[in-house]
Amino acid sequence: MWYKIGNWAIILFSSASLYAQSVVGPSASTYPQSTSNQIASGFSVNGFTASSTLLITVGLVNPPSGTTLRFNTTSGVTASTGYNLTSNFTRISFTGTQANVNTVLASLRLNTGATPGNVYIAVTATENPVGYFYLPSNGHFYRPISTGTTYTGARSAALATTFKGQQGYLVTITSSDEDLFVFNNVPQTNIWFALTDELVEGQWRIDAGPEAGTLIKTSNGQFTGNIAGQYNNWAGGEPNNSGNEDYAVTKWNGSQWNDLPNNFSCAYVIEYGTWTDPANQTFTNFFTGFVTHQIACSPATSPAAPVGINGSRSLAGTVNLSSTTGTGITADWYANQTGGNVLSGGLGTLAFTTPSISNTTTYYVQARNSSNGCVSSTRTPVVATVNYPTPFTYSGTIYNSKSIGLPSIQIKLLYKTKESVLPYVLFQTYTTNSLGAFSIVTQLDIAQYDFQVVIEDINVGYPTNLDINFFTNKILNQNFTSIDYYRMDGNINSNLTISDIYLIYRRINGNSWPSGVPNYRILTQQEWTMVNSAFVNLVPTYPGTQSITLTNPTAGGSSVFYIIKTGHSN
Repeated sequence: MWYKIGNWAIILFSSASLYAQSVVGPSASTYPQSTSNQIASGFSVNGFTASSTLLITVGLVNPPSGTTLRFNTTSGVTASTGYNLTSNFTRISFTGTQANVNTVLASLRLNTGATPGNVYIAVTATENPVGYFYLPSNGHFYRPISTGTTYTGARSAALATTFKGQQGYLVTITSSDEDLFVFNNVPQTNIWFALTDELVEGQWRIDAGPEAGTLIKTSNGQFTGNIAGQYNNWAGGEPNNSGNEDYAVTKWNGSQWNDLPNNFSCAYVIEYGTWTDPANQTFTNFFTGFVTHQIACSPATSPAAPVGINGSRSLAGTVNLSSTTGTGITADWYANQTGGNVLSGGLGTLAFTTPSISNTTTYYVQARNSSNGCVSSTRTPVVATVNYPTPFTYSGTIYNSKSIGLPSIQIKLLYKTKESVLPYVLFQTYTTNSLGAFSIVTQLDIAQYDFQVVIEDINVGYPTNLDINFFTNKILNQNFTSIDYYRMDGNINSNLTISDIYLIYRRINGNSWPSGVPNYRILTQQEWTMVNSAFVNLVPTYPGTQSITLTNPTAGGSSVFYIIKTGHSN
């Protein structure tokens, strides 16, 4: 809004426009056991217009036994269906303006029981969406549809909807908490939910959402075939496939489940959200604040932090992690150093298998006394390392004494597994090209193998009359460089004379060099630099070698070598 006064324009901003919409949580605190009405305030909702009606949820996620919340002030807000503002609660949903909501949140109190542990409180806020209900324990929205349809019709209709940036799906019921939530918020009976044995009779699988395909029951009957760890809530004698009944309803004959045929016309519920931790929700225009308090134990009963044992794998996938604790102490696994929910599969276990990951990830393990529930004051980081193979590659160039690339020189690559006591074996032989260059390319992982690059047994052939003429001119002109002592000194006396020409001539005719005279010498780049710039005999200082072996050279690296052939001018 703006006003014009004379030549000045004054712009007035409402307080809501100065702040981004958010829910701010308090700092973590420690609370004693078995104490009621402890102050747990510090949450606040910000940035909404003063007149907007907000939907607020406050919930405990997997709280220790006996832990509840309550409000000391509830004026100006209205409880959502199935909730009571004046009672102790583990979760609650209500509506109100920002001002009234913040007054209620400031009166939040915590009641602790005898069981210690982490107290994870999540508060969410969004402008109230009519016809939708929010479950604080998992951070999902639910939309009841009262118009009856077939099971397959409900399944298709749910998938065709979106809400706050999330695709809908026919509701899945994976806990008593979720089952009771549907019961309290949907007035109709016989509610389709995503569970069917249409593929194999008696094998009931979740049919939608993030749990799609999960088998929860292997045969018909109220308890027969119920899989341990999977939630089932069948009515007596159900499911019984009486008349090709392949689809499940809840709220049948009360709050239990029954199987019905597809042609029944029933109400249904659409669910939005795929996460298990409310802190991880990604709804648009939806805001979450959270805190993890701790119900403390005495130092005498609190276990020490566990020792974490890291794990690793090659390429993306699951990683096995583990921990060690004292006698009678188990462990819980988290994605966060503080706060957050226990990870799926990570409750009460010293070993934990991560979900499939593609990058190195740090998890956190917390010790817990199996008898009294006391937890360690800190969590231990445990690293799941994902390694990607680094293939061994190497390259280089081999020159002659005139710095011209030498073709057809063989380079061998040998390898063996790391820590192996067995000798290296040949992987492949490579050959220099017309410019003297070679390139070694493999798919062998440097983390698993040791390597040797070997240059040896070079066939240099015999000198020619052109070489005789070249060296004769050298003798006549006495214009020697350090390189000449390598290629001319056939008797190794450090004097370059006609006697050396005679030995080169003998070599042309198939005779061997005198004892101790090699057919060639290999110099490294550093040695060549010294020799190529000097005019004195450097053979005693840089004698060269008849073979080069590079053990575990740097992958992707390169080398340059020079081969000086005795009796050859190049």
